[in-house]
Amino acid sequence: MKRYLLLALPALAALAAACQKEAPMPVCTNDCTTLSGRLVTAGGQAPIEGAAVVVKWHYGSASWPKARVKTRGKTDGNGRYSLSFRIDDPELHEGYFTVGYEVDQQRYYSIGENQVAFRDLPRDTAITTRDYLIPRLAWARLVFMNQPRLQADGGSFFTEFGSCYGFNTTFRRDILGGGSVLFWYGTGSPERTLPIPADQPLMLRISRNSAGRATADSVFVPAGTTRTFPLVY
Repeated sequence: MKRYLLLALPALAALAAACQKEAPMPVCTNDCTTLSGRLVTAGGQAPIEGAAVVVKWHYGSASWPKARVKTRGKTDGNGRYSLSFRIDDPELHEGYFTVGYEVDQQRYYSIGENQVAFRDLPRDTAITTRDYLIPRLAWARLVFMNQPRLQADGGSFFTEFGSCYGFNTTFRRDILGGGSVLFWYGTGSPERTLPIPADQPLMLRISRNSAGRATADSVFVPAGTTRTFPLVY
């Protein structure tokens, strides 16, 4: 049996924009490949129910990538899914497969497209992935309190949010990724509002002239709310 490579691809936008060929969903009766997993939110403490799950085969050249839907389904009340399909002969030797998760963008915080990729996927096998986390959505209002000083110094200043996302479901103070990075300048608006992960621990890192530091404690922002963060250079 061939070995397969599993990759989390939350920002695979270029290939996802490729031409897609939709076909009726066949029912697999033999030599089925089954992909199973679970979608969670709120730091992994709650399931995501009713999310659309789509398996695609991606193929073609880098300049003209294509994709074909193999099967689709939805997560159950526990956030779980299990999708079976048959890998056709050409699909055994070309391209790769993805499982894509589609959630309500008005309720959940997403970084690009939520996808998991499988290369060299064999027939007649069952694979269960780790829990995949998509946070609920909140908002951060960042207010730069002393922007003129940055302009006078000619220095650099940026902020970064870090939180659990995708397969990264264990929170640490030094967690990287899962949030937005903003570069601030001496001119322009001193205030910005951006989406952030909600209902789970969140770290805010501030870097002044390449000297980084994190907030003393993690913060927790309830879903659907906005929290103000004053920033001092």
